[in-house]
Amino acid sequence: MKPITLSLTISLLGVFLQAEEDCPLLPLQYNNPGLEVDLGVGLWAWPFPMDFDGDGDMDLVVSCPDKPSNGLYYFENPTQDPSIKMPAFKPAVRLGDTGQNVQVSYVDGNPVMLRENLEFPKFKETGAGKDGGKRIYENSRFHSGKTRARMWRYVDWEGDGDQDLIVGIGDWTDYEWDQAYDAQGRWQNGPLHGWVYLIENEDGKYSDKPVNLGVAIVLSARKVIKKLAATSHKAEKTATGGKILLVAAHMFGQLGDTLRETCDLHISTAGIGPVEFELRCCICRFTHLRQEKRHLDADKGSS
Repeated sequence: MKPITLSLTISLLGVFLQAEEDCPLLPLQYNNPGLEVDLGVGLWAWPFPMDFDGDGDMDLVVSCPDKPSNGLYYFENPTQDPSIKMPAFKPAVRLGDTGQNVQVSYVDGNPVMLRENLEFPKFKETGAGKDGGKRIYENSRFHSGKTRARMWRYVDWEGDGDQDLIVGIGDWTDYEWDQAYDAQGRWQNGPLHGWVYLIENEDGKYSDKPVNLGVAIVLSARKVIKKLAATSHKAEKTATGGKILLVAAHMFGQLGDTLRETCDLHISTAGIGPVEFELRCCICRFTHLRQEKRHLDADKGSS
């Protein structure tokens, strides 16, 4: 370092030190210590409304998987009156550690906390971290690729009284990550994909062949729509079913074109993307198609 540069650096340092003595740097104060409704727990907070203490009102459990506030937190609703829509919750009680993608399921009306391939039967005491989890399935990474948002929930899919598994998975293999534009602003990577799987509970044991519900919807829809299209007095249902079919078929490229030709249904799918294919939509569509099939089978049986 040249002498003049060193001298300038020392001079500037002296100015900064003198300035700090005259006006010391202090932490920026924020928040209102008298605030009664602040439910913040940290980055990536996942809220789960539930009657945690069994007193008839809705409490709030919040999972924060990030740092520095990692934990599963319980906010008690002290009103004991479910008719009060905007209660002031008590301060948070940290139940324990937590992790990514915590989900709540309701079994017989009771909340059950799950993470990827783990159930936490005592989450009210242990949280949802590394300890206290019970393994559910043999192979949690049955979907290959670069995946995120692996969300597991219990659901009685067939209505037979046992708990099947619904697994939602975000696939980033084609997307890779952000900042994939070229100099002209054109996106160079592929899209994000969302997949939903059903793992059936068969006599107390989970199937080793998860069902991709997207494929199941398309294949089931193909049969249903063909039957509906052959019956003129059900034209309205045909159009409705066609929209449901093509929303799902859009996810499968050429298969969607094949189905459009097979069913002779020309309904635009412009603007429909992976976000349309989330869990609740998938269940609604698949359930709708199964109901249509039951009606067709009933009509066939009575004719």
